[in-house]
This record gives sequence, C-alpha cells and structure tokens, in this order.
Amino acid sequence: MGLYFAVFTAVFIIAALRIQAKKDKYLSAYVLLLYIVIVFMLCLRYGQGTDYFAYKIMFESMTSLNSVRNYYHGEPLYLFLCFVFNYFTGDFRIFIAVMSLAEMIMLWVFIRRRSANKAVSVMILMTVMYLVYLGSIIRQGLAMSIFLCFGLELAEKRKWIKYFILCFILTMLHSVSAIYFLVPFVLKFNVASIARSIPICFILSAAIISRMSIVGYTGGDARLIAASERALTFMMIYAVYNALADKRKYQFLMKLYCFGTALYFLFFVSSLVSSRVAVCFKVLEIVIAPCFMTEPSKYRKIFLCYFFMLSAVMFSHSLYGEAINGRYIPSVNFFNFPYVSIFNAEDIYNYKAK
Repeated sequence: MGLYFAVFTAVFIIAALRIQAKKDKYLSAYVLLLYIVIVFMLCLRYGQGTDYFAYKIMFESMTSLNSVRNYYHGEPLYLFLCFVFNYFTGDFRIFIAVMSLAEMIMLWVFIRRRSANKAVSVMILMTVMYLVYLGSIIRQGLAMSIFLCFGLELAEKRKWIKYFILCFILTMLHSVSAIYFLVPFVLKFNVASIARSIPICFILSAAIISRMSIVGYTGGDARLIAASERALTFMMIYAVYNALADKRKYQFLMKLYCFGTALYFLFFVSSLVSSRVAVCFKVLEIVIAPCFMTEPSKYRKIFLCYFFMLSAVMFSHSLYGEAINGRYIPSVNFFNFPYVSIFNAEDIYNYKAK
C-alpha cells in the first residue's frame, strides 16, 4: 500500500469516527497528527505532481530581475518569489518546502476558523486541493490558500480596500485569481438568485460560448463525468441548505459556492477553463460540507454517505490522474502510488516511464 493511500485511509476512518463522536480529544489529536503528516509529505516531496519539474525549471531560470521581467510564462509576483529564493538559497527543494508549509498553515487556519468538523475538512481537502492544486498547480494553490485564509475574512467584514489590494496581489501570483474581484458584486444577490443563474449559464455555454472561436475558452473537451459530479454535489449541498431552519450563518459561503458552480457551467465547453476558474470557490466544500453534516436535516444521512463515497472516489481518481499525467509506469495505480521525498529523490526515476 502506498503512503498516499494509507494516509488518506487513516483520515477517512478518523473522519467517519469523528462524525459519531460529539467530543473526543483523542480523535482531535489524531486529526492534527495526520494533518502534520500530510504537511511534511507536501513539504518534502520530490518529483511528485505533474508540473513539479516544469516549476523547477522556472525556478532555476530566475537568476536576475531581468529574467523575471522577460520569462515567457508565469505571473510576476510568483516569478519574483522564485528569484528571491533562488538568489538566497539556490535550492528548489527549500522553495517548495517553504511554500507548502505556508499553504498548509493558512489552510489549517481556514479550517479551524470555519469548520464544524476538522477531520471531515481534512478529508475533503485531500480530494479537492491537495494532490492537484497544492502538489501540481503550485501558483494557483498558493493564491487559493491566501484567499481562504485572508480574503474571505476581508470580504465577510466588507473591508473592500484591503480586499481589492489582496486580490491584486493574488492576481500577480495566478491570473485566474482575477475572478475574486467579482465577489463584492456577487454578495449583492441572494443565494436563490445566484443558484437560479446556474442553468442559464449552462445554456449560454452550450448555445453561445461553444460557437465562439476564442482560444482558451473552447480549448478543451467538456467532461461529462466531471460536470455530472459538479451538478450532483451542488444539488446535494443546495438541498441541505434549503432544508435548514436557520440559513443566515451560511449565506455568505453559499453565495460564493453557488457563484463558483455558475462559473463552472458558464465555461463548461472548456474543461481547462471551467475547472481552473470554478475551483476558486469549489474549495469552500472543505468547510461547507462538514458544517452541513452537523445540522439537523432530513437529508443528513444521504448527505453524509454521498460525501464520504465521493471523497473516496475522487481521491482515488486524483491518484490515478497523477499516475497517468505524470507518466508513471503501468504498474503504478491509486493503491500503490509511491511517495518520493527529497531523501530518496532518485527513486522517482524507478517509477517514471522512460
């Protein structure tokens, strides 16, 4: 059994036990311990993530401020961070460790601040962010972590000047973060209005955007399975939300979550664009789902079963995707997917196809 699969299995079991136990200091300690384990796994990884070596080349190319200005790909603030770390350390491994540690600390603050069940939040984190957006798409993973930790607080308190400054910084880390500028506008609508826009966005995507010859918007095939998962997950969350006696404390997060779903279906014809844009708000499932699991609702048992099954399937799918996209040898699968650290870095070439 591979380390990734073993750790996720442990998180899955602790999350299931934590659902049953109202308060258990030992389970809470196990959650923190497992979180520390996945933090170290992320910080010390080598060659893990489909874009690891591409980011390594980018880092090693940042040898001067001129290279920051003239590099063909990447946002200026991220490239500047690479330059600073390259100048003072010259070691991509240190850069990865520091960035990963910062991301995981910010995400823990986000979970501790907003989640009703940290174990379930960690489980969902491992399915929607950990492997892809923290392990591979490093720039967007960093931007999303900052937004979840700081941006949500500023938006909820309507501190718009500080919020817009933060959004500008995030856009300099990853351009997709420009979508966060729309949050103040989105918050002017109620949850139901935003939810009703989702089928309209799908119709627009199918009828109009699919006919536009714009590179980047029609550059990928729509994935029906992924779209079905998005639709079903949204319907489950929205059904539970509608059944709540007191919806007020969840309105802020639900507005953003519904908006993210609308974005996904607006850009449905391009799997690349739709997934990159919508994930900025899909990650709110990390706290929305465990909170809804604690609320009395006629859908609670169905909701619990659905999210636990979905997490298991999605994590296995993510590992499978990493094996395929990372060009691992055929014998590597989601069950035995290897973990390679900086201490056994050469082993990565035992698993990569020649």
